[in-house]
Amino acid sequence: MIHTRDPHQTRAKTEILVEEYPLRRAALDRAECERRLANEVAEAALSGVSWDRIGQVLGVPAREAREQYGEMPRAS
Repeated sequence: MIHTRDPHQTRAKTEILVEEYPLRRAALDRAECERRLANEVAEAALSGVSWDRIGQVLGVPAREAREQYGEMPRAS
């Protein structure tokens, strides 16, 4: 009898199915973009760009931009 692996069975956390690769890559890309955006917002704010202008560039109200990024520590 040949046993085939059921893709819905529990598997190691580091193992992903081939069908999951595009989803995993997109999630990693999004995380990298969010990290980069947070860094750029922090740099802009430290350089004196106003929260009004940062909000305009991001397409959100200044208050929302400040609430989301204002207290975040700078990542290196």
